[in-house]
Amino acid sequence: MHTLSRPIKVTELENYVQDMERDSNYQYSLQFENLEEVGKDLPCLTGNQPENKCKNRYFNILPYDSNQVKLVAGCTTESNYINASYVKGKSGAKHYIATQGPLPCTQAHFWQMVWEQQVSMIIMLTKCKERLKVKCEPYWPEGKAMEKYADFAVTLLSEIQQSNWIVRSFIISYQDEGEREVRHFQYLAWPDKGTPINSHVSGLVELLKKTRLAAQLTNRPILVHCSAGVGRTGTFIALDQVLSDLESGSDNIDFMALVAELRWYRTGMVQTEEQYAFIHTCTLEMWRQLQQTQNDGQKENSLCSSDETREAVEPSNGTEDANDLSVPTIVIHPASEETQLLATNEQTHVGDNPVLLDDDEGEKELSKCNNSSQAQ
Repeated sequence: MHTLSRPIKVTELENYVQDMERDSNYQYSLQFENLEEVGKDLPCLTGNQPENKCKNRYFNILPYDSNQVKLVAGCTTESNYINASYVKGKSGAKHYIATQGPLPCTQAHFWQMVWEQQVSMIIMLTKCKERLKVKCEPYWPEGKAMEKYADFAVTLLSEIQQSNWIVRSFIISYQDEGEREVRHFQYLAWPDKGTPINSHVSGLVELLKKTRLAAQLTNRPILVHCSAGVGRTGTFIALDQVLSDLESGSDNIDFMALVAELRWYRTGMVQTEEQYAFIHTCTLEMWRQLQQTQNDGQKENSLCSSDETREAVEPSNGTEDANDLSVPTIVIHPASEETQLLATNEQTHVGDNPVLLDDDEGEKELSKCNNSSQAQ
């Protein structure tokens, strides 16, 4: 589909990012410049039709005809048009739906798409207003429990405010065809055409992990939108795919090929050079977190192994003579190398009771016990 490719080994990610950032991000600029024209020759005839132009938030951001999401005509609109695109992911050609923030005239179309595509999770990466400009029309009940959008009834079940995002739960119903639950994640710390500040990156990574876990439980299309449905939306989808690769143990990452492919599904995905660079730096943060988690898991396994060894060596209470008044045997278990990284102290057991002792204190305690045994 495309030839733009710069694969790198995951183990070399940190050095690669440092190289890309040299000379005022010069390498980022070169790569992003090569991505600029990808997909621009693909036809967008449907979105340009006179009856559909009013349904586009931005006149220059239109879905390609080849992978445009189509509504069932006659439900909320005489046309089947909505400014939304299927984007390929791990589960297939319709893993994601990338779309614009709804307009007042497309709120019902939006919920029709959610219903027909069986969407169970919406990720919203914009505020409704930013810098006094409307970026997205609120498309859920505000200040009341239920609101109707044409024949689609949307009920707000819950709304939980986190530090940088809001999690909502909706029930959507259509006529007498039953109802479904939809979870809604709105991230609040991502400016238009920009990126989250450094202090918010960990929060975005946490959101990525939460939404990935929720998506794995449903195996349905993930609907992602910002205002235009290309900049923040494309960046989030790219990061979600990279996180999937990292978690599955992939040896290589190809940022350039990934963004190029996204642009074959929707114009302008990952809209700015800053967003392209952010994918790299955020991936590095995700990689570090995964490495830390793996290291913590190895240390935990080491501690568990030490506990199992200790249980095998120590006498159990059931085999000891209740009338035996002699001092219990002191068993000292040598720590493994990984355990020694966690603590410089040895763990000493006096009978069944573990005691954490410094080296000097341990020798004193052993001396006391030996003297006591000799006195008896």
